[in-house]
Amino acid sequence: MPFSNKLDATNLTVISAPERMSSIIRSPGGKHRLARDLVNLAPFNVKEYRELFAGSAAVAFRMARMGRTRKIWINDLDPGIANKWTVVRDDPAGLMRVLLSLHDRFGAGSKELFDLAIQMVDSDDRTEAAAGFYTRNHLSMYGANGMSSYAPSHPRDGRGLRPIHINYIPQFSAWLQGAKITNLDYREVLDAPGAGVMCFIDPPYAQVGKAMYPFGEADLEELARHVRASSHACLVTVDDSPANRVAFSDMRPIVHAFTSNMGNIHKSAELVCANYTTPDRVPWIGVTAQSPFDLRRAWPD
Repeated sequence: MPFSNKLDATNLTVISAPERMSSIIRSPGGKHRLARDLVNLAPFNVKEYRELFAGSAAVAFRMARMGRTRKIWINDLDPGIANKWTVVRDDPAGLMRVLLSLHDRFGAGSKELFDLAIQMVDSDDRTEAAAGFYTRNHLSMYGANGMSSYAPSHPRDGRGLRPIHINYIPQFSAWLQGAKITNLDYREVLDAPGAGVMCFIDPPYAQVGKAMYPFGEADLEELARHVRASSHACLVTVDDSPANRVAFSDMRPIVHAFTSNMGNIHKSAELVCANYTTPDRVPWIGVTAQSPFDLRRAWPD
């Protein structure tokens, strides 16, 4: 299926991404696995979807894939993330050319390629910078955007830089056509007016730290106040902590357990909160589940 609209000239073919694939970018937050459940918690009539800390933009892509919104606005304070998705939207062919050239030269990956990717991220050429971001992301230990180290096991295990994965870029570019992509403070996006707006807010978690997300942690108490004052429907995921349970207590948080690979593989938990009544919502805190919908099975009789 060839591209429509302004991308016709690239003669790219859209290869359907596997159903399980929520993004072409890895993220330490694990939203790839949770994206479908989060979309199912969205309001029924979303005219505009905004993702304030985009990262992998997994939920945005799932919203587009499921036809749940007319408009998409993805944002991140990290200029590398904003540039990456802008290039995916506007120059998928150029991005693929650079990535496939790197694969021809280095194969699935090496420390030399990882070091080169780190240099490329700072390039004045936006497509080259996006290719560096993609490559670093797929060769790093945790998929983080900051000082994550090279993971030599990735190329050995069939991961790393893979042509089959690169070939899905046109599909994700197609989903981004017409999307607004910005590099702003989250408050500017949250406060912008609009009708039928849903905001998904997934700020960097405490365990990530500034070393892996160079733009630091949001003040979550302030974030809760902004969400509380917003006229938009807001779905928020934050660390499960006593302070966050208090800060978001009026948003009927539920607990989602997951396996984190940050530092070492361990069990962790997050709160899924909303300032609106969600479909199939179970207003229960303290129940641990693998996804929000498992809470029905855990609900006490």
